[in-house]
This record gives sequence, structure tokens and C-alpha cells, in this order.
Amino acid sequence: MNFLAILGTTPSQQQHVISANTWSSCLAYCEGTGLSINSIQLIPQATIHYNVVGTNSYQVTALDALGTPIICIVWETNFDSLTSWLDSQGYQLVKSVQQSNKSYVVV
Repeated sequence: MNFLAILGTTPSQQQHVISANTWSSCLAYCEGTGLSINSIQLIPQATIHYNVVGTNSYQVTALDALGTPIICIVWETNFDSLTSWLDSQGYQLVKSVQQSNKSYVVV
């Protein structure tokens, strides 16, 4: 399962996409950071594509080749590399791309 956790206090909040088997193991990871937990939310509809290490992530909403709506969170080096990756996916339509600063954690 994938969770979106927002940890820390303003202005230094951190966003993490956490891959964990259970909500409780995600919570244990968050508590172990020592940061205050602002929210933890399940993101079951999103497909994760961890293409590069880092926090340069993009949330992509698109229609696949069959016209089925999809949501992806994709890590890429920059927008140009994201564009290349999107072109290779064969999507019918890319509806939106939103850049964010999330790290990816596997528990």
C-alpha cells in the first residue's frame, strides 16, 4: 500500500510517499523520524514510478491507451526527462502534471 505522509512543522514540512504493508508500519516509520505527524493518507489509486532517486516528483493524471483514467506519481530528474517518460507510455491524453517535492520511502 502507498501512503502520503506530511511530517514536520511549517515552513519545513516534508512530504513522503511511503510504501508499507500496513497503516501501522507506516505510522511506526513516521513516528521514528521524530518529526510531528500532520497527516497520513492512503493513496490506493496512484501508481508509483520511482525512476530516479530524490524528491523531484510529479503527479500525473492521464488516460491510458484504452481511455482509462490513471493517476501516477513519477520521480524524474527534471521536466524534460518526465516529458520523455510520458511520451514512452503511450497515453491517449495527459490531463495534468503537478510538480511536488516528495521523497519515496519503502518500509
